[in-house]
Amino acid sequence: MKDYKSAIEFLNKSLEISKKIGDAKSISDAYGGLGGIYWKMSDYDKSNDFYNKCLKSAEAISDLPGKAKTFL
Repeated sequence: MKDYKSAIEFLNKSLEISKKIGDAKSISDAYGGLGGIYWKMSDYDKSNDFYNKCLKSAEAISDLPGKAKTFL
């Protein structure tokens, strides 16, 4: 369950695919997932960077639940 390296790898693959196909919701979700993983790893600078990207992405597509998740 704490295989953070694999989680980061899969989320980065998801982010890459989402960017290729232009799926803004999935991009936002991947940023949020990466933020969460880095938070669990106590890498708060990276976590903050990804949560900020998630928030900006969610705002760009008016995704209120996505915005809310960044504040949990």
